[in-house]
Amino acid sequence: GILPDGFDFTNNSIAGIHYSLVLHYLNAQELDKALGKFYQWLKPGGKLFILCYSIYIRELVNTKFETEYAKRLKSGRKWPGYLEDFSEYSADKFDATAFPMTLHFFDRNVLVPVFEKLGFTIESAEYIEGKTNGAVEDTWYDGREFISVIAKKL
Repeated sequence: GILPDGFDFTNNSIAGIHYSLVLHYLNAQELDKALGKFYQWLKPGGKLFILCYSIYIRELVNTKFETEYAKRLKSGRKWPGYLEDFSEYSADKFDATAFPMTLHFFDRNVLVPVFEKLGFTIESAEYIEGKTNGAVEDTWYDGREFISVIAKKL
């Protein structure tokens, strides 16, 4: 199935959810719905393990994305890293065959409050180096290419 609508589990029935390298493919509405479902499905004490691309990837550093992201943050946009056209913001070396058009990028300061508002306790929210952890080579930048969140349902 495809999240957020292609799966349905009994509430409070799952001990853990591992959602790796998929979050960045969801738009804002899909993301809100999926995260809400994850919280409902998890048992009290259950954990959610997320790994996704951060805003700190080579294609977006020193591009107009940094300015746009800061503007979106300042305006209070919940998901400031959602791009409807990745090529519009990426560096000139962008390979259109390597990435889909719509992508979502995150930072710790955006993800943590969303998880907490849902009712999760954050056990860990860390940036992870991409070069030795499977990131696409064009994303390698400064060791913050991925963000990992471990959240526990209260």
